[in-house]
Amino acid sequence: MDKPRSHWQPLAASGISWTALRNSFYTEFLKDFINLLLVKGDLLIPEGSARQGWISREDCARAAVGALTGKLAITGPVDVTGPEDLSFADLAARLSSLSDHQITAHTLPDQEIIARLIAKGIPEGAARSTVRLISWIAHEETAAPTDIVERASGIRPASVDTILRTLVIT
Repeated sequence: MDKPRSHWQPLAASGISWTALRNSFYTEFLKDFINLLLVKGDLLIPEGSARQGWISREDCARAAVGALTGKLAITGPVDVTGPEDLSFADLAARLSSLSDHQITAHTLPDQEIIARLIAKGIPEGAARSTVRLISWIAHEETAAPTDIVERASGIRPASVDTILRTLVIT
């Protein structure tokens, strides 16, 4: 997550104390992504194996409260992540183990995923937008897991299992 370093340079040069929380991808998005991309036991995933430290919005709020109240005494850019790095293939395996259903990650080119989503009844524009986003996520490596949430709040961030258990697989 260090690509936007140039954004932080003016703040760093200002001499004032500052903190910028950089939240990883939200676990809450996973439910919609998975429901959309799950076709007959296959989780259609884009090419790319980037791993993400999926984090809940609630855990991000805990980190923000810690930063605002001074409990998290860190300056500069701070990566807020969940407790583990997972790729889309990892998520499929985890979902399979939690659901008593065999879920297989099926890696396809973006255009093939779009075609299958359209065949599933998803409007073309929605299919293209969704695949563009998940493809970017599958290629965008973010920060390794951090302990920021726990340091800021005393509470360990929730595992993606929390959201994956809410999915009903048929």
